[in-house]
Amino acid sequence: MVMVSMAAVILVAAAVLFLLLSPVRVRVLYRRRESRSRTIVEVRWLWGMVHKRWVWRGGAGVPDSGRGIASWRDPEGRPDLVPEVAGWWRLWRRHRNLRRSVQRFLRRVTIRKWHTDLRFGTGDAVLTGVLAGIFWSFFYGFAAALGTRVRLCRPVARVRPVFDLRIVEIDVDSIAQFRVGQAIGAGVSLAIALWKEGLLWRSTRSRV
Repeated sequence: MVMVSMAAVILVAAAVLFLLLSPVRVRVLYRRRESRSRTIVEVRWLWGMVHKRWVWRGGAGVPDSGRGIASWRDPEGRPDLVPEVAGWWRLWRRHRNLRRSVQRFLRRVTIRKWHTDLRFGTGDAVLTGVLAGIFWSFFYGFAAALGTRVRLCRPVARVRPVFDLRIVEIDVDSIAQFRVGQAIGAGVSLAIALWKEGLLWRSTRSRV
C-alpha cells in the first residue's frame, strides 16, 4: 500500500513538473491598412494540444468563441487607466523583488520570429525619405535594446517608401516562447506587489 502511494505521488510530481517545464508559444500578428487594423494573438501550450486565439479589431477584443470583451474605455469614452500609468511606474520602482522576477522571466523568454513590413508614404517625397530613415534607426535601436532583455532572434524589417502617395500599411509577425513555471513565478511576484499597493483589489473590482 505504501509503495502504491509513493508511486502515485511520484507520478503526480512528474506530471506537475512536466506541465511547469512545458513551453508556451505566443504568436502576435498585426496588420494595418490605412485606418483599419487587426491584431491576432495565438497561444499554444503542450505542443499545440491547448490552443487559444484572440482577435482585436478597432480596439475591442473578441475571442473566436464570440464572447465579447469589454472595451478599455468608460461609458463617457475616456480611457480607463486603472491602475494609472503613474501607479504602475511607482509599483515598478518600489518593489525590487518584482523587478528581479520580471527581469529574470524576460531573460528566459525567446523571441523566435520578428518580421516587420512597412509600406508608407506621406505624399511628400522628402518627408517620406526622412521618415523611412527614422524608422530604420528606431527599429534596430529598439531591437538592440530588447536583445539585452530577452533572447532575440535576428529581426527582419522591410521598409517600402511610396513617394507619390499617402498610404500606411504595416504587417508584423512575431513569435515568443517561454515556460509555464517561469510565467507563474513572475505572475505571483506581480500579484504580491499589487496586493501590497492595494491595486490588486482595485483591478479586480473594476472588472466586475
